[in-house]
Amino acid sequence: MTETLSEALARAADADHLLIALDFDGTLAPFTEDPADSRPLPDARAALDDLAVLPRTTVAIISGRPLDFLRDVVDPARHMVLSGSHGAEMDLSALPDLPEDTEHDINLTSEQLALLDRAVDATEEMVSRYPGSRAELKPAGVCFHTRPIKDADVAEKALDEMTRAYSDLEGLRITPGQQVVECSVLSATKGDGLRIIKPRPHRT
Repeated sequence: MTETLSEALARAADADHLLIALDFDGTLAPFTEDPADSRPLPDARAALDDLAVLPRTTVAIISGRPLDFLRDVVDPARHMVLSGSHGAEMDLSALPDLPEDTEHDINLTSEQLALLDRAVDATEEMVSRYPGSRAELKPAGVCFHTRPIKDADVAEKALDEMTRAYSDLEGLRITPGQQVVECSVLSATKGDGLRIIKPRPHRT
């Protein structure tokens, strides 16, 4: 039997502790041509702030965005658990019973740094060939954005070429998205971030 929305909401309200885990882009905020311009929608912003201070409730943002971006744009009040860079960066300081490892930072090896440099070079070369495309640098990776390209066929061709170029660089984790392809020198995923958050002690 399929659960209705009302039944699902009632079950959630009855939980001993509720974990609300959300992505950022396309969930809390609309996609933008320049990723740096993206901000939560006002209603989403208000709902997050209200939920984050409720008893028996933890709000977690699990995103491919860098942790510093999430702190500044999503949670300046520090009420939420944050997982950035697809689970590679963590800020658990919003939890009441703080664990010793409150923050998980990114520390790349010399080999990973060299691979990241090659991925950035490949991305910048692709941007030079496709006017309107953008490169977005991240702590452990780089994104190639085609949203500003007006011709859909050209944008798709650019994404295909960028994906192949990333695939030629052994050791990258490649994540396709909507008018974007991202690569990382780390294997962490958003699922890894969620697994770190779930067993933690929560606000009571």
